[in-house]
Amino acid sequence: MAAYPTSAAVGSTAEPYRATKLWNAAIEAFCQGMPTGTRRFLLRQYDSSFTASEAVDWLHQYLRSSDDFGPSVTRHQTVQLLQKFLSAGIFTEVRGKGSSFHDNKNIYRFTESCRTVCSQAPLSARDTNTLPVESCPGGEKPAVMNKPLKAKAPAPPVDPQLELQAWNQAILKRLTELLGEDWVCRMIDRYCINSSHMKHTVTRRSRSGIVEPTDEKDDVPHWVLSAMKCLANWRTDSEEAEEWQSCYSGFELDVLKVISEYFQGLEQPLLHPVSASLINRLLDDEHVGVQMATTTEALQLCCLLSHPNDYRKLQLLVRFMTSVANNPSLTLHPSLPARTLMLKIFTWCIVRGSSHQQNQYAYDFGAMQMASYLLDHHKDILVAPPDFQQRVQKLVQRNRPGQRVTFCKQISCEEFENQKLSLSQHALAELLQSILHDSRMPNKVRQRKLKQFKEIYPDIYAEHVAQNKENPAAVQTQTTAKQGFPRIKKPLLKLNSLRF
Repeated sequence: MAAYPTSAAVGSTAEPYRATKLWNAAIEAFCQGMPTGTRRFLLRQYDSSFTASEAVDWLHQYLRSSDDFGPSVTRHQTVQLLQKFLSAGIFTEVRGKGSSFHDNKNIYRFTESCRTVCSQAPLSARDTNTLPVESCPGGEKPAVMNKPLKAKAPAPPVDPQLELQAWNQAILKRLTELLGEDWVCRMIDRYCINSSHMKHTVTRRSRSGIVEPTDEKDDVPHWVLSAMKCLANWRTDSEEAEEWQSCYSGFELDVLKVISEYFQGLEQPLLHPVSASLINRLLDDEHVGVQMATTTEALQLCCLLSHPNDYRKLQLLVRFMTSVANNPSLTLHPSLPARTLMLKIFTWCIVRGSSHQQNQYAYDFGAMQMASYLLDHHKDILVAPPDFQQRVQKLVQRNRPGQRVTFCKQISCEEFENQKLSLSQHALAELLQSILHDSRMPNKVRQRKLKQFKEIYPDIYAEHVAQNKENPAAVQTQTTAKQGFPRIKKPLLKLNSLRF
């Protein structure tokens, strides 16, 4: 029995170019280990040859004993692999006629350039468009590899106006689904929605979720940001903090004054009026727990109506207020908690109530409640709405020119069954009314049809009788309609005892 060449395992399944290495290893082992000899066919002999069955026996045993393939390799798979070898020019039929390989007594011999033909270079080391002539059987270039690879046609550009229109439609449609059409029509002017600002707020965000400014000139000044970072990271329990925070008494109050003067100098509140109205509605609603998830997404969408710079300032301010309120090392007032002090100072900057119209330092309980709610839920509200961009992209694809437009509204299976049942019952009720009120129908035919209807549809007939009992006018109308027909006498009984 011939000895099988040993080779090291190719490697793990995740190794690059593993398939190419397995191909080269199998061909090298077959070329070096397959025994050859003299074979006879039709009074002719062929030196250095082998039969198809011998090749299948040898290669099948080699693959089963190899660590890279294993004992699960079947004889049929071995025949398929030898067919690949034959197509690649590793060996050829001695008469030059066979192009398909079968497990039989046909005689084959190796080609002179079998090793150069079988050695495939890794993909990174060869041209993907063409193969060299030396690496092809018979020195012929394959026609397929000579053709350049076809690049996918780029997607047609999206009309910017069409995309902005999709943003407008997406937010109105989703808010209508969440809050109802009446509320949306009453609170939002669809012609005043700036879709470009909304797109910027959703798509242009930093890793921490802060919206990028549209213009550096309108952004929060760097000295205000430095002051906010100073108080937000205020610590008194470290040696480094004592070196620069103990410059003089009241230093932290002066820093807070710088921040408050900047935000109180803004002309408009940072929270959009629609968002403020929705928060006020939520606070007045008794069933807050049931509608929390719906209201959170609605607030996310309503906040997108703000200018991106106002949205960014609101994010920075609310995060600053939360950090100061949760910092036990910072004392800004001898009696008021830090959270209450933050709300008293910055409520005017976030939302303005009726008391704030004349005096920004006036106490407005409703406005402070709304600011407190935003402070508690800003991590859920001031984020990009989930799946909102996907909704916009679907509308863009649907509104593209040439796209199929459908005017049918898709309904659920339950709604379809309910509609089918209600429409069928309505049609049967109309049929019953036509039987009762058809003036041209004889009374005998009417009675027969009513009897048939009662047997087939007893529920609808019983419902009609119950309605007539509750509505005497309908009974009177039906009786009047029947009185118009002549009364038919009962037929005479045949007297069997009567003799003529």
